[in-house]
Amino acid sequence: MWTDAADMFEQPKQLAIKLAAAGIAVAACFDAYTAILPRAAWAPVAALLTLGLASTLRSPLPAPAWFGEYTSYQGFLHGAALAILLAGTTAAARGTGGTRRLLVAIVVGLALVAGYALLQLAGLDPADWSVAGPVLRTFSTEGNPLLLGHTLAAGLPVAVALTAGSGRWTLAVALLSAGLLSAGSRSALGAALVGAMVAWRLAAKPGRRWIPLAAAVLVPAALGAIVLPAEHNPFPALAGRLADAVNGREGRLPVWAMAGRLVARAPLLGHGPDSFATLAPSVQTPALWHFLWHGSPEKAHDEVLQAAATLGLPAVGILLWLSAMLWRLAGRARGDPMRAAAAGSLAANGVCALFGFSTCGPEAMAVAAAAVLLADLPAVRLPRSAAPLFAALLCGSLVLHGGLAGSEVALKASLAREGVGLAAAAGWPTPWAQSLLRAGDTVERGVFGGTLGGGRAGVTAPRLVADLQLLYGRATRVNPLHPFGHSDLGRLAARAGRWDEADAAYRRARALAPLDAYLVLEHAQALMAAARFDAAETALGEAAVPYPEFAEPVGLQGYLALMRRNTAAAEALLSRSLDLDWHGNTAAASAAANNLAALLHRQGRETEARQALFRAQQFSIIR
Repeated sequence: MWTDAADMFEQPKQLAIKLAAAGIAVAACFDAYTAILPRAAWAPVAALLTLGLASTLRSPLPAPAWFGEYTSYQGFLHGAALAILLAGTTAAARGTGGTRRLLVAIVVGLALVAGYALLQLAGLDPADWSVAGPVLRTFSTEGNPLLLGHTLAAGLPVAVALTAGSGRWTLAVALLSAGLLSAGSRSALGAALVGAMVAWRLAAKPGRRWIPLAAAVLVPAALGAIVLPAEHNPFPALAGRLADAVNGREGRLPVWAMAGRLVARAPLLGHGPDSFATLAPSVQTPALWHFLWHGSPEKAHDEVLQAAATLGLPAVGILLWLSAMLWRLAGRARGDPMRAAAAGSLAANGVCALFGFSTCGPEAMAVAAAAVLLADLPAVRLPRSAAPLFAALLCGSLVLHGGLAGSEVALKASLAREGVGLAAAAGWPTPWAQSLLRAGDTVERGVFGGTLGGGRAGVTAPRLVADLQLLYGRATRVNPLHPFGHSDLGRLAARAGRWDEADAAYRRARALAPLDAYLVLEHAQALMAAARFDAAETALGEAAVPYPEFAEPVGLQGYLALMRRNTAAAEALLSRSLDLDWHGNTAAASAAANNLAALLHRQGRETEARQALFRAQQFSIIR
């Protein structure tokens, strides 16, 4: 994933959605703009907002429930903004002229996004993304290949329907198809195919216009497969992911199982909007780590399960209600390219929602498509009493979110100055624990890696360590259910030799993420450093049970046996660890092989010791 490099760019999109919604609500207060919704849509939209508010108020994560989690920002206020945006866009889409302008704006905007993706693929992006490695999957202005793919998948049917109506948008279809392929997302490709077929079937007229359209889709794929060099070719990796799905190696299945566990815990009102990212580590399964090692999904990769886990099962019923209404309206779009474009876009969004996750880009597209289908129905205006309420809510949210975005700027500015002003930046209000933890991780690696705190930036290592304590402590107060805030505090306490404090922090972290093997390893290493060998041995055994193929806890068990002079157990454990999976930690693998070589050398088994030493050298070369 490209999250660390591109930061997913979701915050500016979120601010743009809130700004547009706040503008509509304020204008509606003064009758400068008409915000309307069909009478049939008022009930499900109001019910969904009411349910979202109730879920937010009872959520164990109040700050993320209101503003959303870091990198997605899809809290209750985001849902309120989308509701107003739907009302405003429905008014704008009334009449053929408004509908055409809206759809043309979508295609033109996405053509720019797809064009930028192709610049990245060609290595001509003016921004330097070398930290992310070779660009095999483009992310364009979306910040992530999945987000790019899902947004273009929702936009391609619009271009297809416009082409079917006039034949003038063939080049746009080709450009969006090329950008979609460059993202390399399986779910996005499937969604685009379904959406394009729906749009074409509803909009097509007799004739052979399908020939240039088919060429616009197939030619970019053929050229990309043949022309692109290996370092910029997404097709082999895409073929590998498709083969994984065919062969049953699909990471979504354990993620869906995790979502089911969360639904079972709170089926009525869920755990609060956007709570999945925080709570997923508490319900992760060992099967997940075959696909996502030492990580946790931010969403359920299925919007139905996402809604059930965060808002409750009644929310799923309301979404199905809205979907059925839009499906009936889509059936009336035959022969109308404008309505066919909206129907195809919604079909693509639906496929993406079932196998991926919605974000600001695809959700804004879904709002526009729904507005086109709803625009001709009998509608009522936003009540005068509701307009000021929404205006105040969204304007206040916009101001607060702007200040919260300022906290991100302050943190990044402090990091750019090697930690100067870090304590002040940590004092800014923020609901995002993950933001604080990422900043702290950067500083911690600099301090204990020897690159920060030498006086060059006017700060010392002890001062930075104090600031780290402040950062991590604030993160655990902002989000007390985030396991890695507690583990970061434990690691910092262990570095300072405060063993009881470290032990307590690690136990809190492990209670929140019981199957995270790395938390167990860190805890065990802290216990070993504190000479609490029995507790360390117990912890290592707990790590090895759910992940028997994981080498590191077995290697540490061997080292612990070596410290206790239990040579037979040490030899058996160290030997076994070398045949297991170290998950890229070649330094630890090399250390285990060196320990085994030293043990064998002391026993006079020189041939076997040389073999172990050779294994250690191999791991060092890989590193």
